[in-house]
Amino acid sequence: MSDLTLILLAAGNSSRFKTPVKKQWLRIGHDPLWLYVTNRIKENLPSVNIVIAAHADEIPFMRPMCDYTIVQGGATRQQSLKNALTQVNTSYVMVTDIARSCVDPDLIDRLIASKDAADTIVPVLDVHDTVVYEGATIERENVKRVQTPQLSRTDVLRRALETDIEYTDESSAVVAAGGSRCFVPGDTRAAKITHTSDLGALECLIPPSAAVFTGNGFDVHGFEADKPMVLGGVSIDSPVGFKAHSDGDVAIHALIDALLGAACLGDIGMLFPDTDNAYKNIDSKELLKECVSK
Repeated sequence: MSDLTLILLAAGNSSRFKTPVKKQWLRIGHDPLWLYVTNRIKENLPSVNIVIAAHADEIPFMRPMCDYTIVQGGATRQQSLKNALTQVNTSYVMVTDIARSCVDPDLIDRLIASKDAADTIVPVLDVHDTVVYEGATIERENVKRVQTPQLSRTDVLRRALETDIEYTDESSAVVAAGGSRCFVPGDTRAAKITHTSDLGALECLIPPSAAVFTGNGFDVHGFEADKPMVLGGVSIDSPVGFKAHSDGDVAIHALIDALLGAACLGDIGMLFPDTDNAYKNIDSKELLKECVSK
């Protein structure tokens, strides 16, 4: 389907995941999760346009890793989607979350096959347990578990999102705006990663690669009179120091660049820009600690 754009939402903070690393950056084989999921869907839709909504701080690290369109996400899922839609010129748009990691090709095929059935096509799962809502048992046949990806007519979705009401999925916004919705069978394999315990249930995810990554770094600074000289974290008695925004410790700066290179995380200037006064004359050992923590 060539008249289709795929939007992947990856700007969240992973607050419920409870790990030092955001789930978007978990390594699946050689790739971070956001890239693994995108490439996996791309294999099934080779001609599709792709837009990824990401956190502003992470975009500089993502762009060198792919040739997909990456836009700045917003404070909410809905705002991220609206930002991504500014890059969409196709009649249809398919939206999913990076956390929905194991979307099966058959599910995508079901969505596309039903594209003319309604304004938005939604995969759902039936509920097999008894359901109690506000103290009353309700008919479980009337309850559906909504999944993504969801396929929508682009113009309808854009109009539906012209509201201050925040919706947790596209179809809810479309229906609230008077649009039509069609359900198709979902897939239990398209479960969403919310907590770390969810990882073990997703069969498509493979362990991180055991390959050893290497990096190299170098740093050069001129001299500045009457500035303390620090090299390798050691203060040296000298009439000059290194001319730099920080303390200018070239040995530690080179080490930081090597570490970042091995981790595919850019360079010291990206993480600690000389335009940020927070790093003015900072001890480079502190930069190294922050680098390692990332």
